[in-house]
Amino acid sequence: MRNFDIPVDPDADQARQWAIDELAKRQYQDAKPGVGQQFLQAISDFFNWLLTQLSSALHVDPSIATVILVLVPVLVIGIIIFLVRPRLLRHQHQDAEIFEAESELSAAEHRRNAQQAAAGGDFALALTELFRAMVRSAEERVVIDPQPGRTADEVTVLLVAAFPSEQAALWETARGFNRVRYSPQLSGQLRIGSAEYQRALRLDQALLDLKAADDGVAQLEWVGPR
Repeated sequence: MRNFDIPVDPDADQARQWAIDELAKRQYQDAKPGVGQQFLQAISDFFNWLLTQLSSALHVDPSIATVILVLVPVLVIGIIIFLVRPRLLRHQHQDAEIFEAESELSAAEHRRNAQQAAAGGDFALALTELFRAMVRSAEERVVIDPQPGRTADEVTVLLVAAFPSEQAALWETARGFNRVRYSPQLSGQLRIGSAEYQRALRLDQALLDLKAADDGVAQLEWVGPR
């Protein structure tokens, strides 16, 4: 006697459970897209939706809407850079000056400030004030021509021209000055210590003992840091 399969007519709940069980089988799970694919698909769907909305709102072809969607952020970024960059450059220019705008201290006064800072353990400020003392001293001795707004590198070029034997020490001190003045966010990694300040002290004394190379005002001639 042959057995025949009896047709089954499941109710809604049973049919739903059968579908869940079927989709849980490995061949279906292996076919599911990964998380990365799902993420990319979501981005693609959002972009397509955005294009559709933009095309509908502007009554333009989707290809034109795509161009608009790409160009608008680029234009916004360009405008921000155009507006912000001049302010940043002005700020950098102000920071680049060796002396504060209202500062008219003599070399002796800058040296006194350096000594007080060093006594308090602030060797960064001490080196900054000592470098200013060297520059002011050179101006007072008419070794270099006083000129507001000079950067440490610019004035070091002049000092090297006047005192070529101290070129290495001058550039080392100028780099220390720049580190303190222009890299406050890196102060923990670029700390100025007692040894560096002592080297700057020896340089200051050496410059006082030396006679300028040309017995006159040093002229600007670029001699980059070595």
